[in-house]
Amino acid sequence: MFIKVPFATPISGALCALAFFLTVLSLIAGSREGVLEDWAIVTLNTSCIGEDVVDKIPSGKVFRRENPLTQMTNANGLTKVSTPPKVAQLTHGVAGALPTESAAVASQAQSIGDSVESGLEDAAGDLAKALGLQDFYSAHLMNYCEGYFMPGPVPNASIARNSIIKHVTACSNVTITHLFDPQSILQQQLSSSSVSIADLHWPNQITAGLSGLENLQRAMVILYLVAAIFMFIALVCTSTVLCCCTRGLGSVVITIAELVAAVNLCIGAAMVTLMAVKSADLINAYGSDIGISAAVGHKFLVFTWMASGAICAAVVI
Repeated sequence: MFIKVPFATPISGALCALAFFLTVLSLIAGSREGVLEDWAIVTLNTSCIGEDVVDKIPSGKVFRRENPLTQMTNANGLTKVSTPPKVAQLTHGVAGALPTESAAVASQAQSIGDSVESGLEDAAGDLAKALGLQDFYSAHLMNYCEGYFMPGPVPNASIARNSIIKHVTACSNVTITHLFDPQSILQQQLSSSSVSIADLHWPNQITAGLSGLENLQRAMVILYLVAAIFMFIALVCTSTVLCCCTRGLGSVVITIAELVAAVNLCIGAAMVTLMAVKSADLINAYGSDIGISAAVGHKFLVFTWMASGAICAAVVI
């Protein structure tokens, strides 16, 4: 196994090159706006955080900028979203007509209800913006990015689900010590207003669960970097062997470098998979009450496991 036969060296080199290419893409994904944003490990969706937040913000709290929603203040000083008067009149009238009118009226009522629902969905996204929050925060290996869903955060009568795309507005600095901490990110963005993360009733279970993954996040970045370095060494040695038409020690170095790369990348890929699934499960389990959710980055996982398979195949050949 340690001395590759002549025909196996170029095949092994090609597989190693593929794995190296995919690994580098995984490392640079999200490094700046527009760079492989769809390769996120996990994406936090905060576009619907306004569904319940207005009733949970204590008296005296103000938004960073004017709330675009129609509002009213109750006796306790809590800000509430009110239904526009015309919509209220329409829905009330239709509700009274349903028992006595024909199926056409019922159809019209359904259409009005859909319009109201669509308006409320749009309002939730507007409220998130009023709080100074983005629609999404996507975690990458060495940083995170944020932005808005275009043309809107949720599908409705006028927006198809498959037409919604991510529009990245900013990315954090790239660092190997990066930790994806959504609580800190949201608190920082809320700092321009008097609303805090505690006012949003941020679940402690999410914070505790993600804190337990911090060492995992640190380790997986190191493993990816080590794998990339050893794959590069293997490629340099492969080029030397092919150009000089020699084997022996060169083939041994190639195999050892590929083996080290394969071990590190496979362990790193397993850690990334665990981190993505665990984070999404935590957020979805405890975040629904405040209108947040998370999605696993399946594209990243597919390509990182393709890289792992390629480098393992390079070792065997």
